[in-house]
Amino acid sequence: MRNLLISVLYKSSSWVSDYKKLFPEIKIDHLHFHKDKKINIDESVINGNIKRIHFHGGGEPLLSDYHLNFLKLLKKQKKLSNVYVFYNTNGSVRVSKEILDIWSECKFVELYFSIDDIGERLEYQRPGITWNTLQNNLDWFKENMPVNHMFKINCVYSYLNFFYLDELYDWYKNFFITNRLGDKTELIFQKVQPNPQYDLELIKLTDTQYNILKSKFLPNEILSKLLLNVKIENKATHQHFFNIIDKFDSIKKIKYADSHKQWMEILKK
Repeated sequence: MRNLLISVLYKSSSWVSDYKKLFPEIKIDHLHFHKDKKINIDESVINGNIKRIHFHGGGEPLLSDYHLNFLKLLKKQKKLSNVYVFYNTNGSVRVSKEILDIWSECKFVELYFSIDDIGERLEYQRPGITWNTLQNNLDWFKENMPVNHMFKINCVYSYLNFFYLDELYDWYKNFFITNRLGDKTELIFQKVQPNPQYDLELIKLTDTQYNILKSKFLPNEILSKLLLNVKIENKATHQHFFNIIDKFDSIKKIKYADSHKQWMEILKK
């Protein structure tokens, strides 16, 4: 029997009101996730030879019981001891003992923590969670996960956080480079996907701006390689980025420049 990869996608709804204010001409109602709707699970799929399950998407899978109910249903049909389970999580919530117990029955559990920055800059990008709360949650997962686990950190880099990637890397190296068992936590850098409405991909910098980043990233081979994908163009103004930030700040009643002062000053040179 063939192996099946089951991928459960969660759609985020918390961003919908902000997105509508930013781009009122774009219809997005079909993307709105209604929490009162149940996910229908085809038991014929459950009966298959499932080896891997990946819970991911634009929302936070650990905020609902869908993933737990899926695993419990799978457990009724077969043992979990040969099933790999993967989660993309923002680390904003902890899990119950029931979830930890069912994870312990799986062959392997891997948590991908989506962390794009640290400190108040993370709080700008992810309103509603404090940096201290996130760090406390990560420490909790470190101490309480069953032994059959590993961690990864996924950082999406863009205009928003590119200048500060070395600070994220230093935090990772000093505080989260392994789990409690000594297994290495992998740090993954992923370039933001282009978007026609609010493109945050950093494509070009002036020579001066480029050299500032080059010097800042010099000790780090990984970050230096990321910089090689940025072109030097001395006429680069970054006005489209400033326009996006101004729009977002006006809606959220916060200021990007307050927590990213040094980077904004460099971009305006």
